[in-house]
Amino acid sequence: MCGICGIISNKVNKDALKRMTDAMFNRGPDAGGFCIIPTCSKEVGLGHRRLSIFDTSDAGPMVDRVM
Repeated sequence: MCGICGIISNKVNKDALKRMTDAMFNRGPDAGGFCIIPTCSKEVGLGHRRLSIFDTSDAGPMVDRVM
């Protein structure tokens, strides 16, 4: 199982986003991270946790070149 979380705000609180991502550790102990993306009017913060089952590499992001 894996997990994702996110915040949309005028100014994303980096510490809050990290705490949200860390709180999902049991959903994906193999890898995780977060980023903050500025848009024209808001910031979007995204976090993820990854459980490696098929691909045991902790490398990311996982990309599907067909899409």
